[in-house]
Amino acid sequence: MKKIFLSLFVYISFLITLVTPVYAAATGTITASPNPCILGIGGAGATHCGTIITWSTSNASNVSVRAHRSGEADCTGVNPASVPTGTYTANWIDAQGYIFDLCSGSSKLHSVSVTVTGGSTTNKISAAPNPTTNSSTTITWNTGDGSAGQVYVSIDGASDIGPVWQNPSGSEVAPWIEPGSSYEFKLYQGTSHQTVIARVTVTRQSTPPGLSTVSYKISETVEGLNLAPELPYTVDASGNLITSYTFQNPKIGANFVFVMFKDIAGKWGGCGTNQTQACSATIELISVPSIASCSVDTSKADRVTFEILPKAGVGNGFGAETGKVEMGDVNLQTLKLERWDDGRIIAVLSGQPTDQVFQIKITDKKGLSVEGSCSSLSQLSLGTKLFCRAPQTSVVNAVSLILAEGKDKGQIVRSTVSIDKKGLVQGMTNTKLVEGQGYKVSLEAPKSVRKVIEFNAGRGTTILSNVKLPVGDIFPLDGGDGKINSADASELLREWRIVGSGGDKPGDFNDDGLVNSFDWACMRFDFGASDDAEPTAGPISKPVQTSVAPSATAVPSASVSSI
Repeated sequence: MKKIFLSLFVYISFLITLVTPVYAAATGTITASPNPCILGIGGAGATHCGTIITWSTSNASNVSVRAHRSGEADCTGVNPASVPTGTYTANWIDAQGYIFDLCSGSSKLHSVSVTVTGGSTTNKISAAPNPTTNSSTTITWNTGDGSAGQVYVSIDGASDIGPVWQNPSGSEVAPWIEPGSSYEFKLYQGTSHQTVIARVTVTRQSTPPGLSTVSYKISETVEGLNLAPELPYTVDASGNLITSYTFQNPKIGANFVFVMFKDIAGKWGGCGTNQTQACSATIELISVPSIASCSVDTSKADRVTFEILPKAGVGNGFGAETGKVEMGDVNLQTLKLERWDDGRIIAVLSGQPTDQVFQIKITDKKGLSVEGSCSSLSQLSLGTKLFCRAPQTSVVNAVSLILAEGKDKGQIVRSTVSIDKKGLVQGMTNTKLVEGQGYKVSLEAPKSVRKVIEFNAGRGTTILSNVKLPVGDIFPLDGGDGKINSADASELLREWRIVGSGGDKPGDFNDDGLVNSFDWACMRFDFGASDDAEPTAGPISKPVQTSVAPSATAVPSASVSSI
């Protein structure tokens, strides 16, 4: 059985279970890298060299790896490993070389002959394993004559990053290899970054050894598979297929997708007894509440009244069945409801009204919730997402905010604000917004690039949530250059190699004291992003609806339950 994850609509995840035939024949592959290996590099001494043996098997029992000399019988000799899949570093290869057999019992499944070259006049760079099956590979290099050398890396053909390492020879781990990309490591002569004397390209194996599927089709109907595009089949390290799909006719409740797969021989198959039927999955679409605007009425002496409207578009309403509205940050207080329908909520807080910012949490009948700020002081609430794949752990200060009116000769307001641990922007200048009028607002945080959002002011407090700020602009170190590019990647990789706390390292994006694969993933996710142009007064590019009229109609959304 193998599990394949698909991503649907707006980040919709679901699970398809396929039945894969089991073939009885034992198979296996074994490789060595570097091969040939260079005496004096990676070995136990000047007369030996090192190589990494990588192997995998399928349907094999009593697996062993055997090393022997040329002319000796197969599956005899030294037995460095006896596991079905693995890697082994052989640092004892001498000038005669060895043959490594992958065996099932006494039967040879595959073999590789490791040869040796002298290291005195040979310039070389190699990677092992290559391709790698996880995120790491070991880069080994030697200029050959003891002169200075530098190793740079180019990702997907982009500009060189580095120098990543600098020495006449060496062996270092590169733990940031990702599937779907190629990494060309270049050994340059000297320190002038001009003459390449050796290079090697590293990839990450996205399909497990022995997997024969090469492409697939996906559609909402079986008939639609005939016209669906053929897409390349790639999987993550766990064997899960990640793809994206947008429903053409989504609806609340059960929706379906159908998938067929093509193997390396060009044969299409799927599920069922003979694997001739399309595989299918049922996707349950549910609506998710949202907040576009919130007006606060403090005119009554004994109460504060909140009117809350959802974002425009299908699936953003509150639902027809009554849920609850709570107020507060830690100790939540439930508010009295005067009205609840899909397009409008009116809630009441008893007591003496004061001008302040109210943290509101709305939970619908299904238990789905959304949070926002309702303010009697400010007409704009901004929520941000500054760090990818993890919540913020500290307050971000020195954030530049610019608010420009969306009309000719309009007002421009500049302020310095902060972003709290919840991602909410604090310290905004209280500027009166005109309901229905267009505005442009920009945010630029340290280590990020400027992001501009256009909106139409709603009634009361206009709420813009989850404004994503690309992270990774860390070079030059005195404040960045408004771009996330190879210079920033080079700085992050430099910090990655420094042992110790990441507290004073710009590349530590999530303040965990480390610069590691998490920070690289964040930078890579936003790689190539640059500053949006600073907002100026003038009409917005297109009308942006931020609130909707009351409606009692349930609508579909972008959330899904797994099957």
